[in-house]
Amino acid sequence: MPKQIIEELVENLIYDAVVEYREELENNQEWCRAKEEFESLVREIKENIDPLTSTVDAGEKMRKLINQLLDRHIYLINLAELNAYRNGFHDGAKLILMFLG
Repeated sequence: MPKQIIEELVENLIYDAVVEYREELENNQEWCRAKEEFESLVREIKENIDPLTSTVDAGEKMRKLINQLLDRHIYLINLAELNAYRNGFHDGAKLILMFLG
């Protein structure tokens, strides 16, 4: 098989895996809940950043919101990574990279 055909097949396999992985994440209730919490915290910070930083108490509330936001972000990353490992996505990507290397 010519190299171009092999590359196109591999690209299609990767694309299909990514689409399937994304659909599975979007159907995962825990992922959706954590994502909604993350987005809600971002909105709250954006809406209140000026008034919240005008006093000491407000600054403390902002620090608390930012810490919660970072916790949700890390949690989302961990959920995505766990889901990827469950589906063999990381191992499959490593294998493909070995073939291409």
